[in-house]
Amino acid sequence: MSEVKRVMPLPEEMVMIRDAILIPHMIAMVEKSMNDIQNSQNLLSRAYLMTAQAIMDKMMANQFGIRRELLARNIKLYLDEPETNPSRHVISYKYIYRGYHHEFGIVREVMRAEISIQLARYISEVGEGLKK
Repeated sequence: MSEVKRVMPLPEEMVMIRDAILIPHMIAMVEKSMNDIQNSQNLLSRAYLMTAQAIMDKMMANQFGIRRELLARNIKLYLDEPETNPSRHVISYKYIYRGYHHEFGIVREVMRAEISIQLARYISEVGEGLKK
């Protein structure tokens, strides 16, 4: 019996595509926060910067791992060419999965919510590391 070639990504591959889209946005947000902290006169700014850098390091490590895994699964994602549909508030990214062209669309509000959830997870992970 021959195997049928899948033309759509598995659910875990869709999660990787979503995360590959979200992580660059989160990195930009943390970088902006780090710049704001550097320009502040806060007494604890050095501690905040160290924490933000630890969060950034975790995000970049995840980004690298996701990119490597997408490449291994023959998935090419075009992050530099998002399309925005203003009437539906959807941002779409093109990707190629095993030679088939697809689009991954995400609603802005869902994107914001997912970024909040993931940033909270990164902060929690770094916080757990600080407790030890």
